[in-house]
Amino acid sequence: MYKATNHSKKRASQRLGVSYKSERNQLFQKAMKYGHSPADFAGQFRSYLDNKTNNKKKIQVKVYDDTIYVYKNKTIITVFPVPQMYLPIDNYYSSFIKNNPNLDKLYEIVDKQDVVLELVVRDNKEYVYGLYICDEFKNFGTGKTENDAKNNAIKQYLNTVKQGGS
Repeated sequence: MYKATNHSKKRASQRLGVSYKSERNQLFQKAMKYGHSPADFAGQFRSYLDNKTNNKKKIQVKVYDDTIYVYKNKTIITVFPVPQMYLPIDNYYSSFIKNNPNLDKLYEIVDKQDVVLELVVRDNKEYVYGLYICDEFKNFGTGKTENDAKNNAIKQYLNTVKQGGS
């Protein structure tokens, strides 16, 4: 469960028009669960998102529904809309995501079956990218970089879908 600072609650009300506690909490949970990390993007938007993070202070960002969520550990610090110059954000997806015709199917499955892509780092040497499906983690890809692991995971998952498994 994610927590929210008073500042983030005020900003959600002010910037997103979300004032009811249950609606706001539900939105925050979805954003943290389904939101895209900066690694999913490329170009100027990726640079913009990278500038919003601070690894020393463990501040991270996720993008969900044209909104940027800034958080630290499991606490949402603030929210703000994606700047107009970066909309639609689909134009800034990384090349593998953008140029893969099967990926729409993957994201459709992600939305409809409550599947979440989740990055796990092991021993700080190898990245492991997998899927949480009904609260069960399945390892679908590894690689020397985050993007390698993610791309391998997506390819493996699409092969599984084509073969009729999940």
